[in-house]
Amino acid sequence: LVVKRDVGRPFWASGGSSVRWGDASGADDETPTFEVTYVDDELMMLAGKSPSVLMVAIPIMMTAVCRSFSFFGFHINWKPGKTEAFINLRGKRSAEYVAQLAMNGSMIELGDVPGCPSLRIVRQYTHLGSTISTDEWAPADTPNRIRSARAAYNPLAYKVFGMRSLSRLVRLRLYMALVLARLLYNVHVWSKITPAAYSRLNSMYMRGYRRVTDNCMKGGKVKTDAQVRIEAGVPSLAYLLSQKRLLLLASVIRNGSPQLHGLLGMLSYSGERLPWVNLVIEDMRLLQTAVAPKLDELGDPIL
Repeated sequence: LVVKRDVGRPFWASGGSSVRWGDASGADDETPTFEVTYVDDELMMLAGKSPSVLMVAIPIMMTAVCRSFSFFGFHINWKPGKTEAFINLRGKRSAEYVAQLAMNGSMIELGDVPGCPSLRIVRQYTHLGSTISTDEWAPADTPNRIRSARAAYNPLAYKVFGMRSLSRLVRLRLYMALVLARLLYNVHVWSKITPAAYSRLNSMYMRGYRRVTDNCMKGGKVKTDAQVRIEAGVPSLAYLLSQKRLLLLASVIRNGSPQLHGLLGMLSYSGERLPWVNLVIEDMRLLQTAVAPKLDELGDPIL
């Protein structure tokens, strides 16, 4: 992309001088600038020791962001669904600030910075097909995942997954690649899955395995999920999510930044761990219980 401006140049095209974007003191000739970087999504996190401190800090941070973007010639899209924020207020006067936000239409005024009107506060945000929610107990993305997986499964249910001329192994692998990849993408990073959400996910998880093994739940003697999984040679959904969480934890321990390590070890004011950390701790307890008998069968190590 070649960008031409009649007056001024971006400061990085000024040969190292301090000429700013749009500064008339710069060269007034047309300067072709080859844009090789695409700026798209940005995520920022801000925390305060109290709701009052946080509510003061938000406009300050966003004002700095708007000015920085304007300096480099970028523009922020403030339309609904584009630039929005989650906010979680706890402590003294939190209820007062929540009520004030509701009166203001869940908007935070950001001052008189050009191109920086108001920040919209939301409870859900959809990005690249996934929905993020402030409610950690009921992931809003569950219905979306099921719809997406069903859309991939239904056209292939009879033509592929129920086709006996294909080997069972091929059909199982196609089901994992085409359907489960949509259903279970990053579900293991959710803070908590309610029993209702797990039941819905598991129902979709088992649907293809029942079709492949010819154990659909229509008339006759119906096999349990456990019997179908044994026949198909696949793990349960709970086992699969537990395995993925432990693998992610191992990756974080080996390659994670000190900040991420600190985040996993962070405690709330009441001494509670992060919900996801509690899940991983329970996974490790189950793993220890399962592995302990095997370890007892081993002899003493020989040096």
